[in-house]
Amino acid sequence: MANRLDQILQLEHLSRQLFKQIKKELAELWKDSITGAEFGMLYTLSQRGPQIVTAMAQTFDVSVSHITHVVDLLENKGYIKRLRSQTDKRVVELHLTQEGRKIAEDLTRQKMEYFREKFAILEDEELQQLIAIYQKLTSS
Repeated sequence: MANRLDQILQLEHLSRQLFKQIKKELAELWKDSITGAEFGMLYTLSQRGPQIVTAMAQTFDVSVSHITHVVDLLENKGYIKRLRSQTDKRVVELHLTQEGRKIAEDLTRQKMEYFREKFAILEDEELQQLIAIYQKLTSS
């Protein structure tokens, strides 16, 4: 039993190490010009179109105040803007600016290339096994 527990603890350690490494390498790739939270917001808006703050908070499972903080940062960078809804003037929607759309596309392309290179060491079968393991763990 101790051997299995040791393996699980090693897996936990390696998972933390991998995700920490990925976070660090993406920050280096993006030259600290944007955080992971900011990228997530830009990517979501680029894929889903205009969103309201509460919907974004639910998407990322964070507080509305956290989303508001990230929106403030992105708005100051000129990547998003707040606009009143055309259908309900009480509602404020988050929209990408043209610059925001461009940066989201550029960063997404960089991220995809990074992951392509990161996982190039795995054979297709290994990658499928890893996906199956993650799916099994997240569905339990």
